[in-house]
Amino acid sequence: MDVPMILAIAALVGNSLPGATSVKNIYFIGLLPFDGVWNGGQAILTGIQIALDQIKEREDVLPGYRINILWNNSKCDPGEGLNAMFHHLYTPPTKIMIIGGICSLVSEATAMVSYRWNVVQVGRSFEVVSIQLFSQYVVERSKASKLSPGSVSPALSDKTIFKKFLRTNSPESDINPTRINIFKAFGWSKIATIHQPYPLFSVSTDHLLRLMKQNGLEIVRSEIIGENPAIQLQKIKDHGARIIVGSFYGDMAVRIFCEAYKIGLYGPQIVWFIPAWYKKDWWKIRYPSVTCTEEQMREAVDGYFTVSRIHVNPKPEMTVSGYTPQKVEEMYWNQVNRSLPYNDLGIIGYDAIWTAALALNKTVADLKNNGLHNIEDFTYDDETTADILFNNALNLDFYGVQGRIRFNKNGDLTGRKLIVVPHLKYVEKKGLKALNI
Repeated sequence: MDVPMILAIAALVGNSLPGATSVKNIYFIGLLPFDGVWNGGQAILTGIQIALDQIKEREDVLPGYRINILWNNSKCDPGEGLNAMFHHLYTPPTKIMIIGGICSLVSEATAMVSYRWNVVQVGRSFEVVSIQLFSQYVVERSKASKLSPGSVSPALSDKTIFKKFLRTNSPESDINPTRINIFKAFGWSKIATIHQPYPLFSVSTDHLLRLMKQNGLEIVRSEIIGENPAIQLQKIKDHGARIIVGSFYGDMAVRIFCEAYKIGLYGPQIVWFIPAWYKKDWWKIRYPSVTCTEEQMREAVDGYFTVSRIHVNPKPEMTVSGYTPQKVEEMYWNQVNRSLPYNDLGIIGYDAIWTAALALNKTVADLKNNGLHNIEDFTYDDETTADILFNNALNLDFYGVQGRIRFNKNGDLTGRKLIVVPHLKYVEKKGLKALNI
């Protein structure tokens, strides 16, 4: 394998104690996608750097220590991510934490093994489409071990698999209660589902189906997409479904809505719910198997709903940095190159860095108070320090740019704020207010 591209030793963060003769170094592995199927890493690095700069100014966070993050281009590829991680684990100096990776398959591949080196991993990721053959390998392997690819997958909560992994977002199934509330608010009692046969989607769909049964909602059809999604869509239409929850990647979404257009499964009386993490204008992307025009696709997708996680707390609640979320966001937009891809999501790394720094800060104190070795003496055989660090991260409770940052026992962020977004270009034309399904 090629040696991974190490971009920089970024953000030398820390403060010297009064009278100290030297600053002690602590090293992290950083995994971000600077190119590949999802290439928003450079924008995310801007948000991370803001957090690191603020930490550097704090005399009460890691005094006498300096965090050195060695950033690597994961290319949104699990093979690249693993290569970079193993390169660093087998090359001095010793690294105590991993930040990343943003892409789901990279997070999955690295987090399932990083704990064996007693390295704590903090991630904040999105689902992205990967057409690489390695992704299918990960999927097949995950089926055998009850592992779901995708960093928002409910299976990532399984601490028998991801023993030292935390994420500053929540599993995909967390949005299902909000979906149920929307169904009830509009009086929609008959729902169909259609999903791709990946654990990420099947686990979340199974959870939704259970909630529907518990709330007295009728499951019209629950379809699993095969080679030709037109077959499943026709079954949904034949059973008279009007409210449809779709769980699939963005490339499949284009195929689905093109087929839906062909059979008339769209319009004022049809409402789709789909994932919120697709690329902007995803339905304009052309694939060889899709024959619909852009205008036809625009008609087909008009009116779909997403339930999205809020990345910036709308309330002016003071963050741990001493700035409001709005001020941090202002700093971000003043610093980020607005021509960078996915610059609207670049702030997502902010809370992950604060999580790592605060957990490490508490661990330094705990080791000292218990008469143990210093944090800079950590080795990959040091399970005690790893457990203390991971538990300190799990027990954090602070305000970040997203809002209150707390984790449950599975390392998932709790209490995430959600926003329901109806994607309606022509509200009156679609007649949403008049829907009575």
